Amino acid sequence: MNVDAFPDHYSILEVEANASAQVVRRAFRRRLLQLHPDKSATQTDPALLDAVMHAFEILSDARRREEYDRQRAIRERTLAPLETLPHVTESGRPIDRARAIFFFLISERPAEALARMELLEEPPIVFLTRYLEEDELIDAAFLIAEVREKEGAYFAALRWYQEILRLESRRRRHRPCFEETRERTKRILIQRITSEADPRTTLEYLRRAEQIGLERLEQGEVAKRRAEAYLELDMKAEAGRQLRIALDTSSQIKGTRKLRERLEGYY
Repeated sequence: MNVDAFPDHYSILEVEANASAQVVRRAFRRRLLQLHPDKSATQTDPALLDAVMHAFEILSDARRREEYDRQRAIRERTLAPLETLPHVTESGRPIDRARAIFFFLISERPAEALARMELLEEPPIVFLTRYLEEDELIDAAFLIAEVREKEGAYFAALRWYQEILRLESRRRRHRPCFEETRERTKRILIQRITSEADPRTTLEYLRRAEQIGLERLEQGEVAKRRAEAYLELDMKAEAGRQLRIALDTSSQIKGTRKLRERLEGYY
């Protein structure tokens, strides 16, 4: 991560990184009192007040705090002192090529990391698995998947996310990327890929999403997309059944009007 751009929310609230939610809340209130214009002896810096508010917003939300801690851990994990980095990035040794890719990723230089990956003689996921420690591989996979997803390269992103799930599902503890990766994988399977795929492929990806585990609203969305796929295959009876499941599962499902019109009498 870019050192200058990454905020230390724990320092801003003046708490330890292992502080409980209650301690974080008390620290937030204390910092607000310290910075309140009516309480402070000096003029309050609005930027600092905003930083305190943002820090509490992140650290008071369990999921966002977990994601922040993951990114913070990546940032703090260094591969080598700065003076040795040119050797790592310029060396042609396989292990150094892998470490160079990882260094560029954690330094927020994804274009350089991806350029190095293009030069590999084998699939990047195979190469990095061979030469990185497992924790490094998970971090690298998440950062690569994140870049690919932002590019709209959903199939590529999915391969990396699935590798993370494979690695972390074997662990009983210390699964820093698991929940976030699980949510992103489901989003790609349900919303992204299925909007571009043919109906039979769509049904397969929806099955994979279901295997990961779905919340109630997601179950309704999957049923709706199945209804669309079956309708495209001219299987109206099954399409109607899936639409009925979607409507019964959640009243918040959107985009069903046309389906209901086309499946009149089938659900």
